[in-house]
This record gives sequence, structure tokens and C-alpha cells, in this order.
Amino acid sequence: ASGGFVQAPAAIMVLDEIFDRRKPYGQLIHIFAFQCLCTLTALSIRLGTYEDAKNTALIVPFTIAVLKFCKHGYQVTELVDFMVPFATGMGASVVWRYVDRTKSCHVATWFLSVLIDALPGGQLVYAAYEFQFSSIIYSTSRLVRALLQCMLLAIGVTAGWQFFGHNLAESDVGRGGAIASLPPSKECDGPLTMEYKQSHWLLYYGVYNVPLLFTILVGANVRLRDSLAPLAISYVSLFAYGCLTFLDCISLPAVVNNIIVISLAANLGCAHEYFTGTPPIVSVLPVVFFLAPGAPTLVAILRQIHHAEGDKMQGADLWGDLVMQGLSYAIGLHSAQALWRGKNMRRARAVATREHQQAEDVALAARERRGLPRPTTTPNF
Repeated sequence: ASGGFVQAPAAIMVLDEIFDRRKPYGQLIHIFAFQCLCTLTALSIRLGTYEDAKNTALIVPFTIAVLKFCKHGYQVTELVDFMVPFATGMGASVVWRYVDRTKSCHVATWFLSVLIDALPGGQLVYAAYEFQFSSIIYSTSRLVRALLQCMLLAIGVTAGWQFFGHNLAESDVGRGGAIASLPPSKECDGPLTMEYKQSHWLLYYGVYNVPLLFTILVGANVRLRDSLAPLAISYVSLFAYGCLTFLDCISLPAVVNNIIVISLAANLGCAHEYFTGTPPIVSVLPVVFFLAPGAPTLVAILRQIHHAEGDKMQGADLWGDLVMQGLSYAIGLHSAQALWRGKNMRRARAVATREHQQAEDVALAARERRGLPRPTTTPNF
């Protein structure tokens, strides 16, 4: 069934054309964008040091090689979800063993930066949309899929770590064996680290976020001519997130910050849709990507693996973090959609009516030029 001016076969043809359309960027540009994305993630998203960014850049080629091997070599794309964290864990252990024997907490920043594109951000966004439309079963299924994806990432990193990371943490834990052969599961959070983040967040959010957001849009195949508005919306929203997080005069819970930032990005995206017709999700996705949903859950799973091997490290809630993030995104998205849905639908109908009338006028003028009579219309009763 179909309604309005759009028929079902025409809609299917449009979708087929979208899927078959050539991507705006080639393989080399995507590889370069992924390299820049992971390197800048160590700075802007993880708020690491420049040494962290350098070491992250050394790990990324391991992941890129495995991606190309699985997709274009043996064409085993089913293994990508496991092989990407596997290669990341292997590369992180190589860099830590042979390049930079720094504190173990920095290593967690390295592989979390490389795995930024593998975190289940998309699943949480879709779960938020399903929740918005009262599809509780589908929303819950996507949340479970996100949790399983985080578990797969943790297992892959741990398996890849064994090649060059066996007993690599022996000096930290005081003994060898399985517990000394696990990847670090905690980022640096000491007083010096917090002081460093407090003194550098303005530089990271104000300057480095521009190329970071641009590479995210390139990775999402957003054309250059269409990327300016989503880039500006994401930049403003994330700068507001930095102010909410680091300014002493503003102290709000993290979940409230997520709601405010997602709602801000969604409202700006809906306003952009009102004037241009571009879906607001194009502007919201870079913000969700930046918030790195699933990273705390991934770290919590690694802590559970440490705990199973006898480490006294305190565990964390696996399910609660994902559900809380998904619901905070849903609240922000739903509030913006509720405010703008009526306005955008009325404008979309007006634009469709005008374009339909213009198409009819063009067709009628062409018939008149060929000397054909005007088509007769029969009223529908």
C-alpha cells in the first residue's frame, strides 16, 4: 500500500539507486581517514597525551591490514567483528613491548582509540529510535546485540594480546601466568592525569575536534558539499559537552550531560532538516560516535576477565551502562523529534505538493509544444 504522491515501485527504485550509487570517496581516502580518526580519538575523545596519539597511530596499520585481508583478500567478512579487536590487541602488545614501555593504563587508551569505530554506537542509536516508536522488543534486542558486541571486542583483544603480550604485565602484577598475560583494563585516572585533562580539554575540543568530526563524516560517506552543516552542529554540541564536563561552575551527572548534548544536536539537526530536508541523524551520529558508547562496558568486561583470573580489581555493571546510555540518547532524540515532527511534516508535504505541481506543469507544457491535447482527469468518488 502507498499514499500521497509516492508509489511503492517508485520508492523501491529510489532505494535501489541509493544502494547502487557509487561512494563519494575511494579506498585510499577511507584508509587515511581511519588512520586520522583513531589518532585524533586518542586526543579528543580519550583525552590522552601526544605519546598516546603516536602509539595509537602505530597500532592502526595492524587493524587496517586485517580489515582489507578479510574484506578483499579471502572475503571472509563474517570474521571482521572478531579479527579487528584481535589485530588491535596484537598491535597494542607489540607497541608496548618493543616501542614504548610506559604505564599500563596508557595501553588501554591505545586500543580503545583504535576500536572507536567498532563500538556499538549505531546499535544504541537504533535502539533509541525503536524505543521512541514504542518497539520495546526490537529496542531490547539491539541493546542485547550491543552487549554481545562489547563482549566480542573484549575477547578479541584478549586473544590477540597473547601473541606478544604473554607475561608482559608480570612486573605490574608481581607474578607470571594468565593474569600477567591480560591486556590492561583501566585507563589512567590519577591526579596528574586529571590535571592534564583539565588543562588541555579546551585545546582538544576547540581545535582537534574539527579534523576529528570531518574524518567521521568522511567515514560515513557524507559528501563535502553536504558536510558543512553537520560539522558545525556536531562541533557546537560537543563544545557544549566539554563545558558541561570540565567547567567547575557546571557540575551535572554524566547521564544528564548526555541528554542535554544529544537533545541539542537533535534540535539543531531538526532545524537543519526544516530548511534543507537533510535527516537530523546525519548531524546526531558524529556526536554519538564521539561519546564512544560501549567503551565503559568494554572496559568492565575486561575487568571481569581479570577478576576471573584472580585479580582483585573491582568489577562493574555490564548491562546498566548500555541501558543508561541508550535511554539517555532516546530521551534526547525523542524530545527533539516531538518538538519538530509537526513542523517538518507540514513543510515536507508543502515541498512535495509544490514539486509535484511543478512536474505536472512541465509535463503539460511539453504536451502543448507537441500539439497534444490536455489530459482529462476523472474525479475519484
